[in-house]
Amino acid sequence: MKSLADSATAAIKWVHNLAGLHSPTDNPMVKLALQGFKRATSSPTLRKHPITPNILMKIYEKYGHDHASLADLRVLFACFISYAGFLRFDDLKNISNNDLTFTSDRLVIHLASSKTDQFRQGSDVVIARSFKQSCPVRVAERYLAALRDPPGSLLPVLRRLCSSTKGLTPTVHPLSYTRTREIVLDAIKPFVTDISAYGLHSMRSGGATAALNANVSPFLISRHGRWKSTKARNAYLQPDAKSDLIPSQSLGI
Repeated sequence: MKSLADSATAAIKWVHNLAGLHSPTDNPMVKLALQGFKRATSSPTLRKHPITPNILMKIYEKYGHDHASLADLRVLFACFISYAGFLRFDDLKNISNNDLTFTSDRLVIHLASSKTDQFRQGSDVVIARSFKQSCPVRVAERYLAALRDPPGSLLPVLRRLCSSTKGLTPTVHPLSYTRTREIVLDAIKPFVTDISAYGLHSMRSGGATAALNANVSPFLISRHGRWKSTKARNAYLQPDAKSDLIPSQSLGI
């Protein structure tokens, strides 16, 4: 409804400007009426629930076994790298082998462009090795080994798979948003009560929320998630119940 009102207002203003006439949409009363209409028809934004470390570990237990298929490893890569790197789907889908640099203590993902990088300067996302079985860097290495892309390949890492006589093999076609969402939600579904409360953004929100609950500084969270404003960052953060007690506990009474 709000978008229709904005479109109608813009159309009226445009027609009057073409005719060289003063637009009634500039009248203060019209502006107040438009604002009132937007407030009256507005509805709260329903944010997706963040993924918790506990849910993520259950996903690893299901898909991360020693004989995991290429499809299993693709699920883990989409979940763990999005979670650890605070990545949007648009960031994840554009990653190629050429954008990944592995060292003894980290994985560096070069994002050539992103939603917040308006000047296309590029940015690097650094994911530390945890040296655990479920380490996101180890998950990425396992997936790339199964994918068998040549070093420096420019093909997107997150790709469609097809069945052949040799089993599942990757195609050259990138995985769509719809299909990525489908496989991620299928992985989450057994471990939550309401799957409709989760989406791809649950990974980015979950990683940022876990960092906040671990007392990582807001500056480092913003930097890692490439948020340009505090308001944008805070929309993703959902502190745990214990955090709600801290303000009143610190009052000294």
